[in-house]
Amino acid sequence: LTPDYPKTNDKFLAMKQNGFISEKTRAIFLELTIYNFNLGLYGVMRITFELAPAGDWIQAFDIDVLLQRHLQPLGAGSTEDWLFLILEAGLVLFVLRYVLEEAAEFVGFESKNGKISVTIKWDYFLDAWNVLDWFNLIMMIITVCYKVDTWSKAGGLYVISPSNWDDVTKDMYSNFHGVASNVRQIQSLISFNTILTWFKAVKYINIIPYVTTFMQTVVISQQNLVSWIIVFVSVLLGFVLAFSTAFGGDVAALRTPFQAFKFIMLTVLGNSDVSVIYDVSPVLGSLLIIMFLVSIFFIIMNLFYAIVVSTLSDAKIEEDAKQKKKWAVLSDRLSETWKAMNRGGQLEKQIRGCVPGLYSRMLKRYKRLEERELARDDSVRKKQLQIVLSDTSQKLGPANPVWGRRTKRQLATVQIEDKIETDSEESEPDLGPLRSLDQIRHKNGMEETFGDSTMGATFESFAAPLDGDGTTADADITDEGVELVVDASRHIARGIVDRTRGARVVLLDEMMESMEVLNNVSTVLEVLGKRTRDLEAQQRQILKHH
Repeated sequence: LTPDYPKTNDKFLAMKQNGFISEKTRAIFLELTIYNFNLGLYGVMRITFELAPAGDWIQAFDIDVLLQRHLQPLGAGSTEDWLFLILEAGLVLFVLRYVLEEAAEFVGFESKNGKISVTIKWDYFLDAWNVLDWFNLIMMIITVCYKVDTWSKAGGLYVISPSNWDDVTKDMYSNFHGVASNVRQIQSLISFNTILTWFKAVKYINIIPYVTTFMQTVVISQQNLVSWIIVFVSVLLGFVLAFSTAFGGDVAALRTPFQAFKFIMLTVLGNSDVSVIYDVSPVLGSLLIIMFLVSIFFIIMNLFYAIVVSTLSDAKIEEDAKQKKKWAVLSDRLSETWKAMNRGGQLEKQIRGCVPGLYSRMLKRYKRLEERELARDDSVRKKQLQIVLSDTSQKLGPANPVWGRRTKRQLATVQIEDKIETDSEESEPDLGPLRSLDQIRHKNGMEETFGDSTMGATFESFAAPLDGDGTTADADITDEGVELVVDASRHIARGIVDRTRGARVVLLDEMMESMEVLNNVSTVLEVLGKRTRDLEAQQRQILKHH
């Protein structure tokens, strides 16, 4: 084709008459290259008309813009092109140096019997950062190879000047699409490798606390993440094949497994229309969509969140422990430095002489801190002792010495008495439902009006009140009180039985422990007796010989 419109139109008519396009045609490709002499840019274009298996025509238009330095190492020979070439050459040297350095970390050479053997340290590849370094270096090497291949392909390509359009023939067409494809691959590799490079740069700024925690999280979670990636890829591959097989003939976006993969990834990102699947097959489409949502979003993604949160918590704990250890080391060093300064220059005496008030306040503050530390330690010891005592009480059960007693209920009082409380004053006999004499007596009018007891009154015992002649005032006891007394008697009887059984258990345990101790003592005595007899026999043999 030429820029001359009449000639080009005549060629199109001739192609149509000769059957260039018929019902057997599946695709038509129009390729052309445009060069801008003012900007020095190449426009490599391709227009595609493709007939889909469902009978629809699909149009596509691709264009790639190329620079002169994409075709030649020095490009147009400008300063910018020279600078880019020098930087790329320096990058190649750095890559070679890092490849040798990384290889030296897992490849070793040993000399045995005059022979050199190669050893490989496979533990090197268990570190995710080392694998990331190799991915980065390999992609850089592949990028350089693509550049060299692009320069070799573009060696014999050229564009025709407008003044020579009349001399254009079909053999003079320069196909720049191979070069454009390589340039596209180079740009894809560089874009992906840039992410790896800057991600790898994170480990060199670990002086920031949160970056250190992130690094520790990556190290701890790498094994779990590898397992998660395997599960995710397996499930994703299954859904890709399922959608492509079920709906590839009806939906253009699912025609091939690769297109189905793109559709599913867009679904994961929330940027796809799944209604096209439902329109084709409501039952099967709904079933696959529900299975996809449950598997990917509800199970696999939540599993990923759980792995990250769990490992982040572990990394945080480990990082805090390291920080505490570093702070302890720093504190010890500062303390040693302070002591050395005090010993060498008598700094404490100088402070006391120059600023006595400040020195006095410092001493008081240190004294208060020491008193608080001592009080805290005493409180911790008391709590631990109470825990031990409570555990011992629970183990003894009915055999506990305080079994059968309960905490005394504090009655309301306004009297202030200075006395020392004891354990017996803080507890009372456990009589079950019976707690006071008021439960079994009739209340007079004064008690019914003002309450169960007068202000400040306490009950020291449960002895029944006596009349003037020394007899018990049984007339004041109610029927409910009699039942309470009977229930209290039963409670006491059960407590005595439990106490007896508990004492029996304790006694048997003590007897068993004593038996074990006596058996051990007997064994020790037997051993000592044997050794004594052996020594006696040895002494007799020595006396016989001498």
